[in-house]
Amino acid sequence: MKLKYENWGEKGEAVAAACFFLICFFKSFWYLELPNIFLRMLMFAGAMLAFFISKPHSFIKMSKLEILWLIALGVPIMSRVFRTYDGNGIKETLGFTTFYLCSTIYALSCVRNRTLMKASFKIISVYSVILVFCTILFRYTPQLYMEHILVLFNRQEDLAKGYLSGNMSGLTSHYSTNAIYMALAVILTVCSMIVNRKNSGNKRKVLLYFTFVTASAALLMTGKRGQLIFTIVAAAAGYYFYMSDRTKGRIFRVFSILILSLLISYAGYLLIPDIFSSVTRMINKMDSVDVTTGRARLWTMALEYFKNYPLAGIGFKQFLRITELDVHNIYLQFLCETGIAGTVIYMTALTYTLKVNFKNLISARKLHLYENCEDEFFLLFSFMYQVFFLTYGITGNPFYDLPTLFPYMFSVGITLYYKKENKLQNSGQEQIDELQFRHHSTRL
Repeated sequence: MKLKYENWGEKGEAVAAACFFLICFFKSFWYLELPNIFLRMLMFAGAMLAFFISKPHSFIKMSKLEILWLIALGVPIMSRVFRTYDGNGIKETLGFTTFYLCSTIYALSCVRNRTLMKASFKIISVYSVILVFCTILFRYTPQLYMEHILVLFNRQEDLAKGYLSGNMSGLTSHYSTNAIYMALAVILTVCSMIVNRKNSGNKRKVLLYFTFVTASAALLMTGKRGQLIFTIVAAAAGYYFYMSDRTKGRIFRVFSILILSLLISYAGYLLIPDIFSSVTRMINKMDSVDVTTGRARLWTMALEYFKNYPLAGIGFKQFLRITELDVHNIYLQFLCETGIAGTVIYMTALTYTLKVNFKNLISARKLHLYENCEDEFFLLFSFMYQVFFLTYGITGNPFYDLPTLFPYMFSVGITLYYKKENKLQNSGQEQIDELQFRHHSTRL
C-alpha cells in the first residue's frame, strides 16, 4: 500500500511539535542530568524536523521582520564580545542562544507551513490540559502529591512549604512556572470562546465554559498575582480589538467583564480564600512596605549597572550570575545586560511584531478576510499572548524563561504567516483589479 506524502507531512509536523514543546512544558525535570540532555536533544530534533519539512529553500527569501529577529539572535553573543564589564558566564549565554536559535527556526518554519502551526496548537493544548488537570488533582490529593510527586523534584522543602501555603506547583518545580502554564491555558480557552461564541453548539459551549472555569481555578490556585492580572489584561485587550468590526458597546462590555471579574475574585477571597490564594496574597501585600516583593531593589541595581555600562551593558545573563536572580523586568534587563544597542534591537523586534499582529487582526475583522474561524483563532491567540508577554515583562522574566519564550516565538511565527498571507491577498487583488481595468479599457 502506498502512503501519500501529505500523510507523512502531517505526522512529521505532529512529531516536530511534540518534541519541540516538550522541553517548554516539562523543563522542571532539568535537575536530573539524563532528562536534561534528552529534552534538549528532542528540542533540537523538533526544530530541525520542522525546518526540513517546511521547504528549506524557502528560507532564502525573508521579510524585513524575519531578518530583524535573526539579527536579534546575535545580541547575546555581541553583548559578550563588546562588554566592558569584566565577568564570565559564557556557558549561560551560549545555552540561551541555543534555545533562542531553535525557537526562531521553529517560528520561521511555521511561517512556511500552516500544518505545523495547526499541529503546534494541538500539542500545546494537550500539554496544557495535562498540567491543569495535575494542578487541580494534586490540590485535593495531598497524600498523592507529598508521597509520590514531591520526590520527583530537587526543591522538595520549598515545594512542600508552598503547597501548605496554598500555592499549587502542580507538575512543576515552582508555582510561578505553573502559573505561566495556567495563564496559557486560560488564554487558549478565552480565544476559543470569543471566536466560536456564535458558531458552537450547546455541547461545545458547555465544554468551553467548563474548560475556562477549570483553567481559571487552576491559575488562582497557584497564588501568583502577576500572571493573573496580565492574563486578564490580555483577555480584555484581545476581546476589545477582536470586536473592532462591531465597535458599538464594546467598551461597556469590556468594563463589565473586568468589574465582574473583580467582584467574583473578592467574593472568592471572602468565601473560599484557600482557592483564591492569588487574590488573598494580593490583598495582603497591599499592607506591606514593599509591594514589589523585592523587585524594586533588583530594578535599582539594574539601572546602576546600565549607568556604568550604557552602550553594550554588562553582558548577557551576567545579572543572574552576579545576583543569582533575574531583574524581573525584561526591559531593564535588556538595558543592563545588552546596553542601548541590544535594547534598541530587541524593542524594535517586540514592538514592530505587535504592531504587525495588531494590523493583521484588525484587517481580518473589519474586512472579513477569513471565513474560517480557525484563522481568526490563530490571529487572536497570537495577539493576546504577545500582550500577555509584553505586560508580564514589566514584573517577570518571560524573555528568559522557556515556558513563555517558546509560546511567544510561536506567536511571532503566526504573525509573520498572516503578514505574508495578507500581502499575497493584496497582491492578488491588485492583479484582479488591473485585469478588470484592462478588460474595461479594451471594451471602450
